[in-house]
Amino acid sequence: QVDMANILFIDRDTDFEGWQSNSCIIGISAFAKDLPKVSTIPNYITGLYLYWGERNLEILQEIITQGINEKLDYLFIGFVHDNKSFGYKDYTLITELLSKTSFPKLKSFEYGIDYLLANEETVSPNLGDLTLVLENMPQLENLEITVFFELHKTLNLKKLKQFYFSDYTFDQINPVVSQTTIEYLTQCDFENLEEFEIALTSEET
Repeated sequence: QVDMANILFIDRDTDFEGWQSNSCIIGISAFAKDLPKVSTIPNYITGLYLYWGERNLEILQEIITQGINEKLDYLFIGFVHDNKSFGYKDYTLITELLSKTSFPKLKSFEYGIDYLLANEETVSPNLGDLTLVLENMPQLENLEITVFFELHKTLNLKKLKQFYFSDYTFDQINPVVSQTTIEYLTQCDFENLEEFEIALTSEET
């Protein structure tokens, strides 16, 4: 059982800049004074923001057990620098779990994001193979992924409207995305894509 103390909760009637309503925020304390806290995740939430780095795996296991994944329309998985002790370099176990999990209503997915609260150097985890993960999100409209990841085939992303990918980081702890993955990515079916940005840079280039 995960210790879920101090979960921040935005209810259906609250408009808080930066996060959508009816959401839980776990692993960030900067706004604790502005938002109410709950001791458990309500099973009716539609948004989830996770900032525990590699320890996000524990939270995801919990919400999947509750079936919350079936209701989410927004999912953020990343970390803040205060949580570096939980690990932040390798998200492949999280990816493996997501690849076995259905997200039938998910419209927005942000993964591997280093959420900066101050003027800090950006760091980047290894996300692993996202092929099955993205196939499990058939309603996806907005996708933001950073850092190293893989694809092993082209995907049907017909509903995707916005896509952003960047491997820019000051702490290049993982190899850059392969040319094969980039080719698979650019050959995906983007029937309704409105914004598509790929930034392939590093401190060394």
